[in-house]
Amino acid sequence: MKKTLALILTGVLLVLSLASCGSSKDYVNYANTDLTAYVTPGAYKDLTVELPHVDPVDDAAVDAEIDNVLDAHKDLVTVERAAANGDTVNIDYVGSIDGVEFEGGADTDSELVLGEGGMIEGFEAGIVGMTAGETKTVEAVFPDPYSSNPDLAGKTAQFKITLNSVKEEVKPELTDDLVAELVSDSHNHVDDEHKDTVKTVEDYRAYVREQLEETYNDNVRKNQYLYTWTAIVNGCEVKKYPESAVKKLGKDLYNYNYTWFVASGYGNYGLTPANLGITKENCNKQARETLKEELCLWAIAKANNITVSGEQLQILRIAEMRHGVRQRPVVGQTALFRLLLPCLGITVAVEDNALVILVGAADDVVHLCVKIIGGFENVGDLAERL
Repeated sequence: MKKTLALILTGVLLVLSLASCGSSKDYVNYANTDLTAYVTPGAYKDLTVELPHVDPVDDAAVDAEIDNVLDAHKDLVTVERAAANGDTVNIDYVGSIDGVEFEGGADTDSELVLGEGGMIEGFEAGIVGMTAGETKTVEAVFPDPYSSNPDLAGKTAQFKITLNSVKEEVKPELTDDLVAELVSDSHNHVDDEHKDTVKTVEDYRAYVREQLEETYNDNVRKNQYLYTWTAIVNGCEVKKYPESAVKKLGKDLYNYNYTWFVASGYGNYGLTPANLGITKENCNKQARETLKEELCLWAIAKANNITVSGEQLQILRIAEMRHGVRQRPVVGQTALFRLLLPCLGITVAVEDNALVILVGAADDVVHLCVKIIGGFENVGDLAERL
């Protein structure tokens, strides 16, 4: 079910700089360009955006997360019963065809998980139902073709199998002792901040709930940024694109992706850049999509007489780098818009995924961010926090 995000912009919007490995003037000098010839912004005041549902955190979610952790800590326990699919068995075997043993057809103390298909057809199925200490001859068929030994392809072999032991995975119970193990192991089940406070089952359940709630809130915020910005861009009409900028950006994107392709080694497997969608046509399409975002945001900023100083711009670029969004020659306005959208929120109400953001007017958008983020008084303090 989708809920509704009501975004009310009352005379203030965020203007963001083109963030690239080079300079914004390499593509479009937005500040000194008449953007009305290129773009007409759509509705961005009193905008309603639908958000996808994100499951809230409840006891069932906590139980499911803990169950996943317990699954990862299953122990192999020897059992006295017939072997079944999913069991780990230890076997000795000797294979022959027409009574003649063949190379590579024998082993001792070999372990395999029944039902996973690690052996040729019929081999594992023949072990199902055997008990420890039993010896049995099983017929199994080699696949055709069989690259490991083409001479055996398609042939039926007889394997004399002795079952040494049967083990099954047993999920542990969540106890204080297991919690201590989870806290001390190297798999980061509990982060460093909580290692000294998580000591009991109750502590661990509370910790898991806290982590799930953080993830839930992050997902809600990400949806808020993504769907709001997407709606604004989709409502923007591009009359024409600055083609020189499209060519320059498209070329940079192609060069960037081509360099990635070469470094990845995909060419060693017979692939070409085009196999992965790396073409000049696709890169020019991506360039237009990026430029549409930037044209839209700059046009809205100009319509509302919003400017950003060099010092404030530096904050945005620091935020961008800290949050790891430099993944292409030009990172569109989207990333920074998503990062700093919450700074506009005077009041944020979250009720079963229905988020209502009331945005108040401010003379200085970045200082509004400073105030809401934590009362920082200067750029250095905010940069350090970001």
